Amino acid sequence: MDATLRAELLVEAAPPAAAAALRDDPALCEQLLARCREALAMMPPAGLDPARFASYVGRRLPTDAERALIERIAVDDLALACACVHGAPHAPARLRERHRGDIRRGLGRIADAATADELEQAVLRHLLVAQGDRPPRLADYAGRGPLGRWISVVARRIALDHHRHADADAAIGDAREGDDAGIAAAYGDPELAALRQGPRDAFRTALEAAAAALRPRERNMLRYAFVHQLGIDEIAGIYRVSSSTARRQLAAVRAELVTAVRTRMRELLQLDAEGLERELAGLESAMAITLSRILRAGR
Repeated sequence: MDATLRAELLVEAAPPAAAAALRDDPALCEQLLARCREALAMMPPAGLDPARFASYVGRRLPTDAERALIERIAVDDLALACACVHGAPHAPARLRERHRGDIRRGLGRIADAATADELEQAVLRHLLVAQGDRPPRLADYAGRGPLGRWISVVARRIALDHHRHADADAAIGDAREGDDAGIAAAYGDPELAALRQGPRDAFRTALEAAAAALRPRERNMLRYAFVHQLGIDEIAGIYRVSSSTARRQLAAVRAELVTAVRTRMRELLQLDAEGLERELAGLESAMAITLSRILRAGR
């Protein structure tokens, strides 16, 4: 089976730095080839073309030349991903059987009993079905960690998107049935709402305006943190950045939000600095809960 699994196929497809590392370190190259052979041996007969698989792995080697990164690439998982992406018989069924638990873990508490099956199928379609000229999402898996963990992150993102759209639809219905002040706040007259209902609602109005002014990426990051209570590692996985980068970005968004709320509160209530601090002393502790409700409603 592995007669056409040759080193040059890996090297030709690899990014320049990784290709140089494989050429300069024959032992590393042979180790990677051996792992590819073992992965192919675990696949059903005629399930995956060796030459195609070698090129597939080569294209997904890290862009730098760190030996440890090349040694850790998840070759077995890449074999299954490659088979699915290229339509090998029985590969989708094997993926479903092996990783259904990972999909369900990704959906977690976001999916209730009524939507779990539907969302599971949506995840599988997203992973396995090409969209126009774009290959299946599974082609983006690069073997940097376990496939199951990567699939869980994809499933979590799909569930969050579904939940957000459902909440937005519900919020539209709530606004239509709300009182005059609620409708004014939702449809462009925040000053009216603030004047009618006082500092607490001015705070909410300011927070709504500040959240609406954020860019979609920043607003979604807050939604993941405050509404869905994701940890920093999970947020980092969604945005494909390091945990330290995600933590820094989230802190910057929160700081921007607080500054905007304070500025808006002073405008709405015509407060000096001392008056603003006095009002905020009893309100900022409720910011997380209020922000969660605003983001859940999609405002």
